[in-house]
Amino acid sequence: MVYYDFMYEDLLAGNEDGGGGGGSSVFVYGYDHNLSVSSGSEMFKAVVLESDQSTYLYPSSFSQMPCHAVRPCVMSDCAERTIAYYLNPSDITKKTDGTAADLTGGDGDVMVEYPVSYYRIDTYIDASNNPHEVFLMSRQPFGGSAIWPGFYISPGGATARNQYVGMYQGRIDGNGKLRSISGVDPTVSKSARQFNQAAVLNGGNLTNDLMYQWIFHLLIVEHLSCNSQAAVSVGFVNMCGSWLSTWPRKTGRTNALPYEGEVLADEHTGGADVDLIPRWNSSITTENKSWARDPATDGASSYSWKNGSSYRFTASVEPAAGDKTYSDNALATEVGTVTSLSLPVKCVACKYQIENPWGSLWKQLAGVQKYQNATEADITSDGIKFFRYEDGDKIESDVHVSFAWKSEGGVVIWTAASHPAINAATFADEDLTTNRSKPVTAFDDDYSQSGYWFTTDTDKYSLLDDSSNPLPPGADHSPFPAIGYTPGSVAWVSHSWPKGGGYVRSWNARSFYPTNVTGAGSGTYLADNFYNDANGGARCVLRGGYAAGGLHAGFGYVYVGYGVGYAGGIFGGRLSA
Repeated sequence: MVYYDFMYEDLLAGNEDGGGGGGSSVFVYGYDHNLSVSSGSEMFKAVVLESDQSTYLYPSSFSQMPCHAVRPCVMSDCAERTIAYYLNPSDITKKTDGTAADLTGGDGDVMVEYPVSYYRIDTYIDASNNPHEVFLMSRQPFGGSAIWPGFYISPGGATARNQYVGMYQGRIDGNGKLRSISGVDPTVSKSARQFNQAAVLNGGNLTNDLMYQWIFHLLIVEHLSCNSQAAVSVGFVNMCGSWLSTWPRKTGRTNALPYEGEVLADEHTGGADVDLIPRWNSSITTENKSWARDPATDGASSYSWKNGSSYRFTASVEPAAGDKTYSDNALATEVGTVTSLSLPVKCVACKYQIENPWGSLWKQLAGVQKYQNATEADITSDGIKFFRYEDGDKIESDVHVSFAWKSEGGVVIWTAASHPAINAATFADEDLTTNRSKPVTAFDDDYSQSGYWFTTDTDKYSLLDDSSNPLPPGADHSPFPAIGYTPGSVAWVSHSWPKGGGYVRSWNARSFYPTNVTGAGSGTYLADNFYNDANGGARCVLRGGYAAGGLHAGFGYVYVGYGVGYAGGIFGGRLSA
């Protein structure tokens, strides 16, 4: 069995041999991902690790899911991480004893508790020559395992502890504190640094991407699917873009839901009237113009229909097919027959452990910064892009003895005992017998490659969200994982970010950061989109999509096109402790 990559716990201990431990009573479960399958039931399989901690069993369902035992709670003091009381997971409007809970801030912030858990990523090739990645998790250490790095998020970054993530998208209150409370509009137009500063005033921090990654792994294990929209809910993603600034996104719409689900919400009351959800409708007049209802000016009993940004007619009822009586905004001119009127697409608040983990607002993230080298190029003259492999596994560092180069599709092209040189044409193929005629035209040395910085040290977040002083790649910092991750440091991970955008076909098995965005769609592979600009330099990392993200949105939707410190009207932040 081959471990996909070195585990963080091993590196913290200075080991690279898998480490871990645990006895036969340890329950280890997870998912087996067949990388050759694009969708359907064969893409992910439930897996349980036998007591020998190397043999896989494939049950029809899990007998237990201990890492999924998350608990909603009200936290009275984020700095001390003091729990006022736990909430009924089936209806968080109530405490576990059945009495009413205060979710509006009087008793504290509404959080979700995630217990410290261990993980391991294995790889293997099956009898049909299909590559697999197996993600395993447990509440106890097991052979080759490590504590998920997100559980080290703390001052200093070296203390493993339960993590608390805000149930709701954050609201900065009148005292400048980032809160996680029900019944308020989330704050927008703040940078990651500003959100984190507001969270620190409340004794917490902005949520680190490592915890979003962990929750996504929990979702895949539970649903055996990475298509979050199909598995749980479409989510709050189908808004018409022109109304984003006026759409109230009040928190707490999912309060009465259990662990996961969705609830319809109109723009006025948060009720469940799908007819009031604004969305562009196609072909509702003979001129094939697109019309939509404007929620900014009308109540629940009247409609104003727009074409683009111009009013064309108003009415007290919704247009019906064949109706010719609607007039323009002057109430004088008939605009044509309504030939087709489809119901607006549902716009819903969704919940998977936390409210709106995708959609509604882009999630500003702490503890991560993307860096891209604008001159990074394909390393052969025929335009094929290569990645470095060692011992059969794709690796993320260049401090190694031997080299094996593969194309993006996974085909071994050549191996060599040393780093390929510019214009070198002598590297042999996999069996070291055939010279390649294609010269190396460009190659980025260690720290001139693209990648990202991350940290679990909350005291170091300011190093990664500083727009005036973005970190250069590798300078004065330790690479990861070649020489280990030092607690309290900021670690560098080499990662080749696909240029441009598209639906994600392949991704890093730990972080979900994409490696290929060609040949996939909204219902295949990761089923979420990715966007990256072509410019070099530092960028903030956003996750999840926003209210008009449509099929692009989901847990795996990552956007790395904005500069560090960017603040947008569709960006939000979430409290953690």
